[in-house]
Amino acid sequence: CYGTSPNPTISGNKTTDGDGLGAFVSSLTGLKGLTTYYVRAYATNSAGTAYGNEITFTTLVSVREWYVPGDYVEASYPGSGLANWSPENSPMVKSNEADPNNVEGYIYMANASNWFKFASQPNWDGPNYGVDPTPGVLNPAGDNLNLPAGYYKININAGVDPMTYTAVAMNWGIVGGLTGWSSQLPLTYDPAVRVWKGGIHLTAGPWKFRANDNWDYNYGAPAGSLNLVAGGDNIETTVEDDYAITLDLSTPLTYTYRADRWGIIGSATPGQWNDDTNMTWDAVNGVFTATMDLTAGLIKFRANDDWGYNFGGDLAALTVGGGDIPIAEAGNYTITLDPWAQVATVTKN
Repeated sequence: CYGTSPNPTISGNKTTDGDGLGAFVSSLTGLKGLTTYYVRAYATNSAGTAYGNEITFTTLVSVREWYVPGDYVEASYPGSGLANWSPENSPMVKSNEADPNNVEGYIYMANASNWFKFASQPNWDGPNYGVDPTPGVLNPAGDNLNLPAGYYKININAGVDPMTYTAVAMNWGIVGGLTGWSSQLPLTYDPAVRVWKGGIHLTAGPWKFRANDNWDYNYGAPAGSLNLVAGGDNIETTVEDDYAITLDLSTPLTYTYRADRWGIIGSATPGQWNDDTNMTWDAVNGVFTATMDLTAGLIKFRANDDWGYNFGGDLAALTVGGGDIPIAEAGNYTITLDPWAQVATVTKN
């Protein structure tokens, strides 16, 4: 006998596995996922029912990892190594243990017309799902699905038969006290780095990420965390400044953000290694910039007046935590930084 409470009895769920003496094997069916069960053997005769020692176990679930192969992949994910019509080299959607039948992820499709399927394995062994005569239904015998250009939130309900799906086109931005919680300030999707990005002057106060200028889809984050939660807490900005906003939805079910003020620090700067010289957002050229006097010495780029996130190394391919950048001679310089491409310029005026 078994159940979800300690000390189960034959008045609840039980199996009947034979008569007489010997070893018996029981199969428990209809169990719920991620649930702790209590189990006891029992024996019944004319004298009554006796129970064995109680054991417990917790059921698992199957997390689904699906692939979205199609003719859109190479155009939409440049330089990624992903390939057209190759399930194992395609963007993914997935579920988690908490909701194993909700398969979710964000997919970018760059072509005017994009043909694709859902593959349940990293190959074509199947089942593979395509279009059905009923909109929103997935058919394992169906032809290719099609969507126009856009950035889509994909959800598949794998817990119904037939399975269903939605593909909602998304345009992301931020909204908060700086906008009066009305129209969102738009971000731009950059397929080269697979993030939504923007340089925005933020005032001190709360804000969130929101899609399509309504509250159907929004993300916040717990205080001190860069991990986003659907419908989560407001994000708080404490310092008014120009920020590099990054919304990263590229990993299914693991969505993150950054909001960074950028500055320049080092022995060549007026603040030496103690104080940053702040950079400002140049919306025309899409970079952070500063014009300043430097001495011969070293510099680095640092976010939020803190060493937790900084760039150094080769100006054409900066790396997180990279080496100091040398300044050969004193002079007045214009310095630019693209924190998403991790590229900078240092030009003597």
